[in-house]
Amino acid sequence: MESFKQKLYENGYFRQEELVFWDCDREQRVRPAALLSRLGAFAGYDYDARGLTHEVLWANREVFLLSRASIKIQDCPHAGDVLDITTWEAGAKAAHMGRNYEMRDRQGRLRVSARTDWILVDPETRKIMRPSAFTAKPLLSSDRPLDCPETRKIVLPKEGREDLGTRTVRWSDLDGNGHLFSGNYADIIWDALPEDLQIQTPREFQINYSREAVLRDTLRLEGFRGEAGYFVEDLGTRTVRWSDLDGNGHLFSGNYADIIWDALPEDLQIQTPREFQINYSREAVLGDTLRLEGFRGEAGYFVEGLGPRGACFTALCAF
Repeated sequence: MESFKQKLYENGYFRQEELVFWDCDREQRVRPAALLSRLGAFAGYDYDARGLTHEVLWANREVFLLSRASIKIQDCPHAGDVLDITTWEAGAKAAHMGRNYEMRDRQGRLRVSARTDWILVDPETRKIMRPSAFTAKPLLSSDRPLDCPETRKIVLPKEGREDLGTRTVRWSDLDGNGHLFSGNYADIIWDALPEDLQIQTPREFQINYSREAVLRDTLRLEGFRGEAGYFVEDLGTRTVRWSDLDGNGHLFSGNYADIIWDALPEDLQIQTPREFQINYSREAVLGDTLRLEGFRGEAGYFVEGLGPRGACFTALCAF
């Protein structure tokens, strides 16, 4: 019996892992959720080996959150396969720090590759910081080639969407921070896909994380079948609280902007808006749940809030 290996490099970390039944679907193919989970895990292994544990980074008020991921499956691994997994830092651009991955079999054949973007956050204030503000170690770059699409903003068209139902965040979905674990999003997506797609082996999987979901949040899922693949989006829901109300018992008109900004994708939240327009359609009251839907168009980012009695508002944020 051979022991699995792990190595730490100046810019990189290597570890061997075997795929078990839990990692795979009913056809014994690796689940995208298992691949997505390893992206976060291996970034953690790399920093842990350098003494930069979660506790150390939290104490320094400098933690990285996964913002985008792009996975290419060259040859889908199966249960029982042993993978040589390598990760390395890939430089910083604007608000994102890049990290790349390769997963090869014991014969050295590339089975899976991935790119990720991470944002630096102060865990106490939730403020997004530039990568240059990271003090724990220098962030490294690499010109190592990688056969994987670049991460990108994913935009769903306004028309032609399919309703894929809702999914409530459960206790078993949560990570150690009390948020929906990043890897579990892929399982939620696969459970919502049309059956003709669920049984297929994906070539690529990309995801943008906009904000954290917590216990009992309800995700409303929408899909779109396009030439580039199948897209799924959700902006989540927002329940009207006591502190939201004005003297008439309605959601105060000024609070709509905060609700909208909390729902925006992170790449827009950190920008300074040029214009903001809003149409109020009907009043929302205590306990109403607003279902938020977004669309990125040429004029800007559109957000619609749908309440139990119909649309409550439509807004345009131009940047």
